Amino acid sequence: MSDEQTEQPIEWIKARVIETKGRSVLVEVEGPRRYYVPRAKVKDGQVEPSTLDKAIEYGIRWETFLEQPDVTPTTLAALLRQAGIWTREDLTRLDRKLIRIGTNIIGKAVFGAADRAAQNKPPRRKNDG
Repeated sequence: MSDEQTEQPIEWIKARVIETKGRSVLVEVEGPRRYYVPRAKVKDGQVEPSTLDKAIEYGIRWETFLEQPDVTPTTLAALLRQAGIWTREDLTRLDRKLIRIGTNIIGKAVFGAADRAAQNKPPRRKNDG
C-alpha cells in the first residue's frame, strides 16, 4: 500500500465568516475563537486546521492575561453583608445587588486583563509548590 492510500483525510473545521477585508476574512470557529485567514482558504464555510495554525488570532488572548480576582470567602461575605444580604430571603429579594457585586468583581478582573494585554504584561503566576 502506498502512503497516499493510507493517509487520513483532513477534517475541516466549520468556520463562520464574520467580516471580509480585501483578501482576508475574519472567521469564527468553535471555542469560540476568531482568526484572520486568507479568503481563498475558506471553502463552503470550512477551513483546514493547518490554516488556523498559521493564522493571526483576533482579540485579546484572555487566558493569558486574566488572573483570579482577590475574592476570598471573607471578602465576599463582607460584600454581601454591606449589600444587606444576610439570609436566603435577602438573597432572593436583593438579587440585583448580588448581580452588581458579581459584575463589579468580574469587571475588575476583565479590565485588568485588557490593560495587561495592552501593555503585553501577563500576570505573575503564584507558585503552587
